Amino acid sequence: MEDDEKVSFCERILSDLDNIFKRDANILEFDIIESVDSICNKSPVIYVDHNLALEKWCIPHLYDYANKKIVAFKNNSQRSDLYMIHQLTRIMLFINPDLTTAWNLRRVVVNNNVQTHLDDLKLTELVLLRKPKCASLFNYREWLLNSLFQINKTISFQLVDHELVVTLNAASRYARNYYAWSHRAWIFTFYLTNTNNSQYINKKIIEDLQITESWIESHVSDYSCFQHRQFLFGTLFGYGMIPSISAIVSEQSKIEILLNEFKFLNSLFRLYPEQESLFLHRRALLHSARRWCPDKLELLRQSEIEFYKKHICPSLIESPVQRIKSWSDEIQQRYLAYLKRNLNWTFDN
Repeated sequence: MEDDEKVSFCERILSDLDNIFKRDANILEFDIIESVDSICNKSPVIYVDHNLALEKWCIPHLYDYANKKIVAFKNNSQRSDLYMIHQLTRIMLFINPDLTTAWNLRRVVVNNNVQTHLDDLKLTELVLLRKPKCASLFNYREWLLNSLFQINKTISFQLVDHELVVTLNAASRYARNYYAWSHRAWIFTFYLTNTNNSQYINKKIIEDLQITESWIESHVSDYSCFQHRQFLFGTLFGYGMIPSISAIVSEQSKIEILLNEFKFLNSLFRLYPEQESLFLHRRALLHSARRWCPDKLELLRQSEIEFYKKHICPSLIESPVQRIKSWSDEIQQRYLAYLKRNLNWTFDN
């Protein structure tokens, strides 16, 4: 493809995409698809029922064109055509969401009111559908929310609730999505830091423990979610965030919630005895409990003795000494060694 022809071709694609976004504010999905009969003189833009796609054969030409334009823009001190940068960065991020330069230019676009913060939050949701595990994208969403707060001096409940839905969807689309769960924890931290509505955020913490409990039942190996639950427990007990939140829930209720977590782990252990994530989560909770509720350690110890007698001890007795250890045996022994080494807990028969 000749240079002039390529420029004209790429500009036509950008124009077609821009017209679609202007006509339809409810685009559901963007994707890049294979084309059986790739014909270079027809438009590679496909738009059906609020779903948008580009044929794969045009991507190298479009990406190269957009990249050269962006480099030229960065070298231009006046930076006049911001709407063009909005179009270019939009398509570049659909193709490659890990491009930090493009995200930085989006900040310029938003700061100059070419796009609103809410429009860009919606745009990044489309990008998340293609690449749900992207650190730069979540960092950009955090910047958008921070900027919105600086402008409005408040954060709406609806925005917080929606952001929690976005992170859970991203975590569901990509296993062990540490970036999504870290962003979810950031939402709680950010809201706690910038609001006096302790009652609401406490309600959301309890609610999130319930939501993630249901989520873990079908993603039991996803330790990133368990780490998020550890963060929620730490917040509930008043560590790592604003301590005043802890005062809303009674100490008795906190202990009951913590004990229920161990019961929940016991129920999962019966189904997944070889999942190391269950033991790692137990260890993390017990380790933190020394700080959260040191006066309740004996109660937790009794709970662990019951777990040991019901689930671990029978398997150790039934296993012949000569038998090669299974992975389940190994992680159980590691757990018992941890309890002895760090808590000085031993469970004698």
